[in-house]
Amino acid sequence: AITTSFASFAPVELSPVLQEPGMEMEEQSDAECQLLGKFGSFGWWVQGFLFVACFLSLVYKRFTDEVRRPWMIWGMDITKQGVAMCSQVAL
Repeated sequence: AITTSFASFAPVELSPVLQEPGMEMEEQSDAECQLLGKFGSFGWWVQGFLFVACFLSLVYKRFTDEVRRPWMIWGMDITKQGVAMCSQVAL
């Protein structure tokens, strides 16, 4: 276990998260983390659905706008929005 102290607080013992009994720290560092376990692909399906829903809403908005921009301008605009969204997620 790791011990540390914060400012004027007493030392606190930090134990590794999800430590299996009898497993040493070196063995745990080799353990692999699986996001959502056997349901890991579910998150990808949700992200794909959200992408399609957002893209279709932008296409719908383009056809219902009073002033319809050319496809190239519209494409550059949604590309700009996509790049901004990806940079926000990355940060």
